[in-house]
Amino acid sequence: MIDIQLPPDDLIDMWDFTRLIAKSICPSLREAEGHTWLQKKLEKLPGSDFETASEMTADERASLLRLLPELPSHAGMSKNDREVFMDAYLRHPDRLPWSPVLVTEEEVTANSFKILQIQEKHLLELQQEIASGKITALDQHHVTETRAGKNIFIRREDALNYLKAHRFRTVDDPGSRSIHSASKPKASAKRTATSPKVLEADHQSDSVKADSTTAPEGTTALADLAAPATTPISASPRPKMKPPSTQHDSKTQRSPRGSLETSVEPTRHSTATVILRRRQVEARTSLSRSAIYDRLDANSPRYDPTFPKQVKLGSSSVGWLESEIENWLAARTRASRQ
Repeated sequence: MIDIQLPPDDLIDMWDFTRLIAKSICPSLREAEGHTWLQKKLEKLPGSDFETASEMTADERASLLRLLPELPSHAGMSKNDREVFMDAYLRHPDRLPWSPVLVTEEEVTANSFKILQIQEKHLLELQQEIASGKITALDQHHVTETRAGKNIFIRREDALNYLKAHRFRTVDDPGSRSIHSASKPKASAKRTATSPKVLEADHQSDSVKADSTTAPEGTTALADLAAPATTPISASPRPKMKPPSTQHDSKTQRSPRGSLETSVEPTRHSTATVILRRRQVEARTSLSRSAIYDRLDANSPRYDPTFPKQVKLGSSSVGWLESEIENWLAARTRASRQ
């Protein structure tokens, strides 16, 4: 039975969900690292010229790498490279009583195509369940959708039920769940997009709660983005607070967020460096959490080398420069209109 561990979000991107299923059924050779692509070996049957394939153990892999230390760490060898390595292996005086299966570029491509086929099969099945009403699909604004695909989400409960119906074993780590997931109300399907200023104010409220927990960075559920604000927020909110006992800069006192982020944004003048947290980046770009990290992952098919890199703020805290996010959005807009 195949084990599948879902991401911690309350809403799960359907594309990432089906990709996870496909890679659990058919592990990706393209993403294998540290020589883990060396999985098969060929042994001759006693008294015969026929060979049988079997799994290579970790010790056997280590022995092979001692004989051929220059084997690439990633799968996908050219025909010429495979012949060179196999010739060196067969000529080695200490070679093992079996031969390694060296994966070619063609086999890596075929593996990727098989993963895509499995993914498309499950996307089609999810589309049928959406049409029948068994599963509710939502876009990033929590508006009901009738299709399955990228940037379309299903609730975690529906994802778990789907896996159970297909006899996958789920590995659910309660400690990695969002600290808000247990108490967040379901958003209305008629809710429209929330303004960036409201999202930024909601984020500040959530940040205070998160500081008192041990929840790891990056586990905030996407459902939080659609949770309605408890009080109306104007364009320039002024928090109620007692006057500070010591003299502060007047611009800092007028900040709508008070002293909560003075270490990051001490003043509001135009040259200040503004740091966005992940949920704010999701709101600005309309990308899901997984889509953001896919664009940062060089091994992902959705890798985007132009997407802004993270800024490390602490041992388990990261952010993005607002100016870089805005420049990236502007560049994408210009490119789409040319």
